[in-house]
Amino acid sequence: MILLLSVLWTFFKIGLFAYGGGYAAVALIISEVINTRHWITSTDFLQILTLAEITPGPIAINTATFVGYQIAGLPGSVVATLSIILPSLILVTTAFHFYRRIENLAQIKSIMSALRPAVLAVLISAVISLVKPALTSAGPIIIFAAILPAYLRFKLHPLFLILLAGLAGLIIGLP
Repeated sequence: MILLLSVLWTFFKIGLFAYGGGYAAVALIISEVINTRHWITSTDFLQILTLAEITPGPIAINTATFVGYQIAGLPGSVVATLSIILPSLILVTTAFHFYRRIENLAQIKSIMSALRPAVLAVLISAVISLVKPALTSAGPIIIFAAILPAYLRFKLHPLFLILLAGLAGLIIGLP
């Protein structure tokens, strides 16, 4: 029960402070569940993130669901999922009511512009955290080096690229 309360509080905080979208939440999840609480390893998290990415739905919610399951089974999964959603539900409902009244104020426009670089910094931090574990063997580097140019040149659909990368990993035999 204490573990579930800890999962609830952790993912509620992540949902509350993950301004900037799903990948900002991923950076906070990394910080909390790997670096602070040591609930899972970065290798396990990378596998969870891969699953969350290929599963339909928002990346932050999918990641919370899979991480919660890894930590405390089905109850952990449900608690993490609901906890990461709840702050947004409360804040968006409340904020929308007030934002419509003040959205054209110069101060509000300035605040919104100032938040963009901070969100970008959080996203870059998440990318760096995710790249490190993937660079432990040549396989992921080869797959990345093959898929990125294909994506840029032929504008292939991301789903096709994900399936192609999964097939390549199966063929190469990546762990």
